[in-house]
Amino acid sequence: MKNRGIKWGMTLGVLVFLGLGCGGGERYGSKPVDINIPDQWSARPGVTDAAAVDGWLSDFRDQRLWTAVRTALNSNPDVLEFARKVAVARQMFKISRGRQLPEISGSLGVDMAEALSDVNGEPAKGTGKIGSSLLSASWEPDLWGRLAALKQADTAEFEAAVLDYRSAKLSYAAMTAKAWFSAVAEGRMFDLSREVYASFRQGDALMERRFEAGLASAMDLRLIRAEALTARDAMVQQEMERDRAVRALELLMGNYPSNRMDLPGNLPEVKGDIPCGLPSDLLARRPDIAAAKKRILSRDLRTLAAEKALLPSLSLTAAGGFSSLDLKHLVRGDYPVWNLGGNLALPLFRGGVLQAEIKVSSLAAKEAWLAYGKNVLGAFKEAEDAIDAERALKKRRKALTALVSEAQGALDKAWDLYLAGETEITSVLDSKRTVIRARKERIAVSLAKLVNRVNLYLALGGAFETGTGSGVGKDQIHATHIEIRR
Repeated sequence: MKNRGIKWGMTLGVLVFLGLGCGGGERYGSKPVDINIPDQWSARPGVTDAAAVDGWLSDFRDQRLWTAVRTALNSNPDVLEFARKVAVARQMFKISRGRQLPEISGSLGVDMAEALSDVNGEPAKGTGKIGSSLLSASWEPDLWGRLAALKQADTAEFEAAVLDYRSAKLSYAAMTAKAWFSAVAEGRMFDLSREVYASFRQGDALMERRFEAGLASAMDLRLIRAEALTARDAMVQQEMERDRAVRALELLMGNYPSNRMDLPGNLPEVKGDIPCGLPSDLLARRPDIAAAKKRILSRDLRTLAAEKALLPSLSLTAAGGFSSLDLKHLVRGDYPVWNLGGNLALPLFRGGVLQAEIKVSSLAAKEAWLAYGKNVLGAFKEAEDAIDAERALKKRRKALTALVSEAQGALDKAWDLYLAGETEITSVLDSKRTVIRARKERIAVSLAKLVNRVNLYLALGGAFETGTGSGVGKDQIHATHIEIRR
């Protein structure tokens, strides 16, 4: 009966080893993303140019903008939070590396013990102090590569955190640039509203003189005064919008929102198209996509490690030191003791915990793969939208410039006709409103063109300064290439 129990136990162990340990759950990290990548951008058919260059922040030729971006990257709490995550990931990597090394510890202890001794041929009971000083070591040889898989998974997580940090810096550099342009545009709008108000005040004074001379009606005077009051209200509102935009920029930079930024009076002019490269270039350039790929690798390796946990584990222990009933002997070292041990363990029954851990890891790998596919498709949409908007906004800017010129000419003509008594003041006011709307819209489109240019660089993965890219820097840990079992 006893031999039969041993036989059944050995059979069960073999079944666990072969059926569970070597099988395992499905890993999704090795599966390619099923996305058909075109040879060229649909928003720029027939155009195949070089990949987007780095250093796009210099395109705007404003040192104050550079300073604002640097301040934001050094002071913004969200950017600093990403830096903290990199530090945490680095420590997790060190933990994984330490798991593969022997663990060594020392101890010094004194125990009270009761023992029987032989006194004149008779047993006698006595107590005494037993002192010991020991140095012990334990080590789990990585027989199946489980610990190596965990180490490599944590390495991939660390590299993903580094890439997230780089992506965050790129994103916040873009956010700061766009907030800068928005504040400048709101300031330009305020200058325009102040100019319009001053113009209507001059018109009011002129109309009052004409009214007193009998050359204008009371209706004409009231209409132009109403327009002047409307312009004054618009100027007050625009001043409030400008101040809000400046404070938002200061807050993004991690500064107190004091509304004291030194901003230029006009938006920069950026001419020409930027090289967009090919759609396939985007996958290699964007740090957020590279980080998503690293997380696929990490989840896949954790699934592999969970499968290896079903296999037997070996632990080795060793200890050496001194032990004696006389504490002074510990110093002299006359009573050495030592031990060596080994233990081979095979999990037989844990209520399905290990199998569930494999399934959880496998599902996490699938989730990472799906997140990667979603990220890639979203990146292509961002790039296509920005490329398409680049062309449309350029056309709008050109059309609005022509519209301002024509509307100003119509206003000048309407005013001449009014002074000649050939038209009503309402024609002058309508023409004036058209000029104001066109000038405001031209500022808005100029801002949209700059914001879209930043969005396009961001979508293509272009670094805001030269000498940086989406990969892990040379001063950071490089993951060892891992061939994952298909």
